[in-house]
Amino acid sequence: MYTLMITAPEGTVKHRTLLFFGEHPREMISVELGAHFLKQLCDKLLMGDAQTISLLRAHEIYLVPIANPSGRSLLEGGDLCVRSNAAGVDINRNWDIEWRQGDEGDKFTQTFPGDAPFSEEETRALRDLMQEVKPQLFISIHSGQAAILTPYAYTAEQRNPFCNAVNS
Repeated sequence: MYTLMITAPEGTVKHRTLLFFGEHPREMISVELGAHFLKQLCDKLLMGDAQTISLLRAHEIYLVPIANPSGRSLLEGGDLCVRSNAAGVDINRNWDIEWRQGDEGDKFTQTFPGDAPFSEEETRALRDLMQEVKPQLFISIHSGQAAILTPYAYTAEQRNPFCNAVNS
């Protein structure tokens, strides 16, 4: 798994942003969006765009272009509907927040959370990166739905005042 960090060569870094793309392999456009975002940012920085330089002087932006490399390999091998990693685990559900033990039959579903939180190397690598970077802003980019899901999206209950502002 690769992590790219972009910032301006000089400046005092104050904020760290972490972006994940491609947690679900079948959401191919999220990986393409990450590549496009990175290209635009780099092009504008190299052209001397004042807004981009100002942004990157105050920020470090970390991008994980493919958060699920083993699942991406399955996709590239022809399994165009794969959501999980190579072990059949949905890494988006393999975190310790509201992790639930699945039934034995869940191992054959697209949303199997794994045998334990952080049982998958992808999730452990992403967790370790978050602990290292300590981002002030974290966004996991998905596709297939016009929505902004704020922590924690395992319930319909709105726990974040931002949700109320967006929904009104």
